[in-house]
Amino acid sequence: MSQTPPSTLVFDVLGTLLDEDAGRLAAVQALGAGTVGDAPAFVARWEEVASAAMTAVREGRRPYAVAEVLGAEAVAAVAAEQGLELTDDQVTWLATAGRRLAPFPEVVAALERLAPAHALVALTNAGSAQAFAMSRAAGLRWTTLVSGEAVQTFKPDPRVYAHVVRTLDLVPADCLFIAAHPWDLDAAAEHGFRTAYLDRPGSPQADLADLARRFDHVAADLAALAEQLLPVG
Repeated sequence: MSQTPPSTLVFDVLGTLLDEDAGRLAAVQALGAGTVGDAPAFVARWEEVASAAMTAVREGRRPYAVAEVLGAEAVAAVAAEQGLELTDDQVTWLATAGRRLAPFPEVVAALERLAPAHALVALTNAGSAQAFAMSRAAGLRWTTLVSGEAVQTFKPDPRVYAHVVRTLDLVPADCLFIAAHPWDLDAAAEHGFRTAYLDRPGSPQADLADLARRFDHVAADLAALAEQLLPVG
């Protein structure tokens, strides 16, 4: 027996709908030639340090701070590691890069196509101010937007998924959780969500077969997922 189509689509945003890696790299490069010698290496280390800080928050080893604050700390730490002298304004420019991210090419049109048949919910690790700014800048259409800031932690902490279920009075089995991160989908599945993986990395065919067994949907991008979800004709 086929499942009833989901009534609500719950989206991860950073890396799924917005190209966070490209946006951070562009922000570093915008500082000007010679400011950061190896921009990709700087971004990779920045992401590593910021991710470790989020893990420390989830594990209770440090107090909660919004992602932009953790990002500023990470940028400053990496600059010090690499012997770079960044001004406060430059650190702020990098830490707020998430407000200026471009959507992946198909995203805006695909959201518009999905909206008539579904409620569209963003569930993001970005703080509320960043989430508002980045959605507006990218032209993302939401029914509502929920930040982990409300429960002072970050995905994949179970409290984030429980919060969106409780706050919006969702029935997870009637929802499809969409992300480009398997860890996010696994955590959502633990709360009863159906799952859809967007293959932003461009995985090998063997990996895609494994992901298809693990999640309810696998698609190359949001436009391809919309083709799976919407009726023909």
